[in-house]
Amino acid sequence: NLEDNGSNIYVVNNSKLEINQDAIFRGTHLIVKDSELEINQDAGFHSKTHLMVKDNSTAKIDNLTGYVSEIYVVNDSELEINQDVEFYNKTHLIVEDNSSAKIDNLTANSRSVIYVVNDSELEINKDAFFAGSHLIVKDDSNTTINGALTVEDYGNVVKDDIEIAKSNLNVEGEVYFNNVDTELNNSSNANFKNKLTLIGSAMLLKNSSTLNVDGEANFNNSVVELNNNSTATFENEVSIENPNFHINNSTAVFKDTLKIMTFRDFIQPVIEQDNDFSGGNLSLDNNSTLDIMGTAKFDSTNVLINNGSTATIDYLDDTGSKIYVVNGSKLEINKDAEFSLTDLIIKDNSNTTIKGALTVEEYIYSDFREGSIKIDKSNLNVDGVADFTNSALVVKNGSKVTFGNNFTMKNGRAEK
Repeated sequence: NLEDNGSNIYVVNNSKLEINQDAIFRGTHLIVKDSELEINQDAGFHSKTHLMVKDNSTAKIDNLTGYVSEIYVVNDSELEINQDVEFYNKTHLIVEDNSSAKIDNLTANSRSVIYVVNDSELEINKDAFFAGSHLIVKDDSNTTINGALTVEDYGNVVKDDIEIAKSNLNVEGEVYFNNVDTELNNSSNANFKNKLTLIGSAMLLKNSSTLNVDGEANFNNSVVELNNNSTATFENEVSIENPNFHINNSTAVFKDTLKIMTFRDFIQPVIEQDNDFSGGNLSLDNNSTLDIMGTAKFDSTNVLINNGSTATIDYLDDTGSKIYVVNGSKLEINKDAEFSLTDLIIKDNSNTTIKGALTVEEYIYSDFREGSIKIDKSNLNVDGVADFTNSALVVKNGSKVTFGNNFTMKNGRAEK
């Protein structure tokens, strides 16, 4: 056993310090340089203890608990924790300069920070839990979590952040983010092999970064932004409630069903001013691509497809949304489109193609009337049957509408 208060302990020049039972450090500076440290039972770091493992050194610890302390693993060094790591109160782990850390289970609480930088690696064999803490992976580094990743706020006092820059984050288990800001930047990659849940969180992809989700995804009151040639791919069903999903010069691919529902207080209108469009709950801008290979079910969700962007959907079932296809953009539906209380606006050299049937319906409740298709200096092509009920079709300014099959309008109305 070792208990130390405020000492400086150096293990250097191909030496080894081995502690067979428990070790408690309070305000200790423990430097391991070109040497080995081994603690075979529990280690407690308290009161600004500093552990420095540097210059081709190794440290092996059975269990580690840190309070207001710092652990550095630098310059081709290794840290291995055989069981649990628990960090509290601004405890920091820094792994940098071609170094590595292997941990069985990780819990980081109350303003703790994990840095993995400069061609380094962090591997967690089981689960990682962050509460009011931060994970930063930068500069050709990798973090792999073989179990679940859970990140949530700390009593609404501290917001969690995950920052991945020119690096990779891989998670084999479920990913759960609650009140978390996640940023992928500079060709970074996040690969989630299981379910992804976002609640009150933000997921930002920048500068050719990628997000891959193999399991189901559920987003609630969250922001997702793809910018500057970034890509998000979802292999399984995705459900979004009260979306704030924006694609700018980037690509989003949904290989299964996409369900989006927006409640009244969260509806974001599409704003038109001098032929410049902005807003919407789901938006594509600047030559972006949205590919939904399964069914898209939208409810009261405003969609903006803008500035040369393209949305391709296998089957579209929409209720109560406003869908804008504007400024040289395209909407392509491979099968049927069913619109109830939906407004579809195609404007300014844009095109919408529906390869199956088109159904447009309006339900009348007192003076509440919605459901129309408006085409202005653009084109609509429908290969299948087109059926309009209690709705309007407005075609103007040299627009062209082509119905390749039967066209029926029942109780058609003029637009106010």
